[in-house]
Formats: sequence, C-alpha cells, structure tokens
Amino acid sequence: MKFKTFVISLKNDNDDRRKNVRKQMHQYKWDFEFQDAVDGDTINKLEDSRIHRDAHWMRHGQIGCALSHMECYQRVVDENLDYALIFEDDFKFKSDLSELLEITLNSLVCKISQVLFLYVNTFPEEKLSLRRVEGNLFSIKGGRPLCATAYIITRRFCQKMINQARPIISVADDWSRFLDMDLISDCFVMYPLPIGIMEFDSQIGYKPYGRKQRIGRYLSSRIKLPSVIKGILNNETSLSSKIEILD
Repeated sequence: MKFKTFVISLKNDNDDRRKNVRKQMHQYKWDFEFQDAVDGDTINKLEDSRIHRDAHWMRHGQIGCALSHMECYQRVVDENLDYALIFEDDFKFKSDLSELLEITLNSLVCKISQVLFLYVNTFPEEKLSLRRVEGNLFSIKGGRPLCATAYIITRRFCQKMINQARPIISVADDWSRFLDMDLISDCFVMYPLPIGIMEFDSQIGYKPYGRKQRIGRYLSSRIKLPSVIKGILNNETSLSSKIEILD
C-alpha cells in the first residue's frame, strides 16, 4: 500500500505555521512532505484558466486553497499512491494517529470509501449525524460536513476530482456539492476527532464560526486561561454539540 502525508502551507508564510508542523510531526515521528500552497493573491480569477467561470464568486484565498488541494490530488495520481493524508498547516494532533490509521487503512470500509475526515465541522446551527461502522470509525449520514484541515483520500477520488472538478468550481471543502456531483460516494470520520485546529488567523478570509465563537477565539488567543475554558471559547464544546450519534 502506497501512502503519503502532504501538508499544504504557503512557502513564504509566517514561519510559525511550518514550525508548528515540524514540531508536531517530529513529536509523533510522522513522515510528511510540505505541499507549497498556491497564493490566491497572485491570481487573476477572471482570466486564470484553472478557475471555472461559475466560481468567480470565490475569494482569492479560497481559490488558492482549492488549487492547492487539487495539486495534492494530482500528486496522488501522478505518484500512483493508494491513499494520501492531507493536512492544512493549522492542524494540531489531539492523539497519536499511528495505531488508528493502521487499523482504519487495513479495514474494508476504508478501501471502498473515498474520504475519511480526521477533523470536521459544519455550518452554524446545523448538526452532523453519524452512524458507527466499527470502533471509532463512523459514516456521515446527515448534515453538511465542512473543513479540509485533515482528511484521507483515495486515488479514485483524486482522479474523479481531476477529471470532473477542474477548472475548480467551488471551495476545497464543499463536500456536499462533491457528493451531489457523484465525486464522492461516502464520507467517513474518526470520532472522537483526533485532530483539532491551532490558533492562527485564517489565510483565506473564511469565518466558519458565529460572532460569539469568533470573539471567544480572539480572547483565548490573547489571554492566559485554563485549557478547559479555552476549549469552550474556541468552540470545541459547541463542535461536539453539533455531532449526533445515530442508533
């Protein structure tokens, strides 16, 4: 089984993000490669042939993000990988993934699925419905999953995205649309989520939280607080309240 880990990161970005990545990967002895992100600010979205004419509503940062993920998909196909683990550079390990991934990647479910989230969110005021497949592996049966912070994809998914979703038509984490387009057959998630998000400002101008959550994240990034309080302010508690486990 051929498998690689790619971390999408702007090459000229503030080094704090790449330092964070290296530190965590070293701690868990995890092999990875940086995938230099596409800088959306350098793109003329009205003239760039990589962007679909119906996607000009996207912000420059969102376009760069989508193109960066697409470049990872191209690498998976070009390098004939069976799977790839894609990280964005604001991830944080909440647990050691080694044993979890070994079990999951060797299961039949992962071999026939196309996307497995290690972190996921959804829209404000919405919930995700999960049904246990085995162990800590769940299928997403309801709701609209968001986020491309950490996920595993198959070569089949990558080939479909290259063939049918280029020029780019939407943001990198528009999974509901990809499902509607039959680019994905199923979405799975590890739960409890083994990956979280670090406190870095968004590089794509995206605000996935409501006003109260954004204020909480702002305060927690500037005030020393107990970890439990920080978790509440950073939306970790409200995120768990968005998960519904089906019988």
